[in-house]
Amino acid sequence: MIGGLKGKVEILEPGKIILWTKDTGYLLYHPLNLTLVEDEERKFYIHTYVKEDTLNLYGFTTKEQLRLFQTLIQVSGIGPKLALAVLETSSVEKIKQAIQEGDVSFFTRVPGIGKKGGQKIILELSSVLKLDVKEEKKYNPQLLQALKNLGYKFKEIKPILEELNLDNNLPLNQSLRLVLRQLAKKTR
Repeated sequence: MIGGLKGKVEILEPGKIILWTKDTGYLLYHPLNLTLVEDEERKFYIHTYVKEDTLNLYGFTTKEQLRLFQTLIQVSGIGPKLALAVLETSSVEKIKQAIQEGDVSFFTRVPGIGKKGGQKIILELSSVLKLDVKEEKKYNPQLLQALKNLGYKFKEIKPILEELNLDNNLPLNQSLRLVLRQLAKKTR
């Protein structure tokens, strides 16, 4: 499975590029609102979509876009093309906010998503997003952001945070050091 690619961009058509990494060109689909320049070096986080007769690569410039795309395609009736269309409408934060606020009209503006589709997205994803927000509020937000910036997902670090039961008043560098030390022990 391909998780990320870095290479030179060859633009084919809107939403579709070939990313050249050394001697191999990968066909990537990406959100239309992504600004790309021919022959520029770019890094993409990749979702490999495999279905009976299909193998497509979807590229995103941020981990947050990739995660939201992967969350959206878990909703029945929302495939990769519709998930890309949702990502093209706005930022990840605004899309999550629309889900949390139950804003059906936000999703009905996306071509291919009607009222029922919008309601389905909100219904199936609001609990997923609320759980993450409630859980994360228990911990030092600076510590969580620092760990996310290092590439850790909340689900990975939550058990360690619970185990350490860190005081939120503890300086960030000390908290970070303790968590990273525990993560290192777990990966040995």
